[in-house]
Amino acid sequence: MTLTIVWEEYIAAHPGGYRYSRFCELYQAFEDRLPVTMRQSHAAGEKLFVDYAGDGVPVVIDRLTGELRNAQIFVAVLGASRLHVLPWRAGRRAWRILSTLMFGPFRTIGGVPALLVPDNTKPP
Repeated sequence: MTLTIVWEEYIAAHPGGYRYSRFCELYQAFEDRLPVTMRQSHAAGEKLFVDYAGDGVPVVIDRLTGELRNAQIFVAVLGASRLHVLPWRAGRRAWRILSTLMFGPFRTIGGVPALLVPDNTKPP
């Protein structure tokens, strides 16, 4: 849902209402008063959220030459728990390894959640 769509719905219901620019200003003022966090309730063991975190971090590959590579961080978090898994590598090979370790037998978390919730299905 975009702000344009919200305004279009508003103006359809209130034809003499605020123009788009004023609507955006008022919405921004409203949004600034909202809390930064969003509460979500999770049943224990119901969902496993998986994603690559951020743009990656530089990692020294060769101490002698100082060669750096950007490493992607894969994150898997169970909803309603503090358990998370943070392996360092990314790419298709790493995705297959992670899939084998986590999503096959789910050894790492010791069970199988009802839902697997990926944010992005392609590795970076």
